Amino acid sequence: MKASPPPIRMRLVHAAPGRLRLRAPDLAENHERMAAFADALSALPNLTRIVGRPSTGTIILEFEGNAAAVTKALVGTGRVTITPRPKEVLPISQITRFSAAQLDWAVRKQTKGALDAKTALGILLFGAAVFQATQGRLIGPTATLMMSVFSLMSGNGKK
Repeated sequence: MKASPPPIRMRLVHAAPGRLRLRAPDLAENHERMAAFADALSALPNLTRIVGRPSTGTIILEFEGNAAAVTKALVGTGRVTITPRPKEVLPISQITRFSAAQLDWAVRKQTKGALDAKTALGILLFGAAVFQATQGRLIGPTATLMMSVFSLMSGNGKK
């Protein structure tokens, strides 16, 4: 009795309605194995087109219906294991810039354009400096807060 080959390891690269792109490093640069695999998949229900690209080791499945059902049927053949696409991790600098832009937009919207986030922060820091001064803390906190206010308002602060 001939043993069945081990399942082909695939990674989900892209999913869109009616379309999946899977990458299988084991199929890369192997035209015969890629063609045989694509032929075997053609028996699956709801597939309308299968494109195998041996140069990259990718298979594109076009289908009608639900992607989860197609993926389940594909794994159900026992010939494939599918690893989900890893979640994209954005750099902290990009997250910070985006958050700052969202904050600026929200401040502008709430104040009907009268303030932006930078000006609102300057007013907040000025208020904190005044509070510190009323508490008699002139040298440390008040001076530091006022330097921050001047830096923001002079345009030297980073956006």
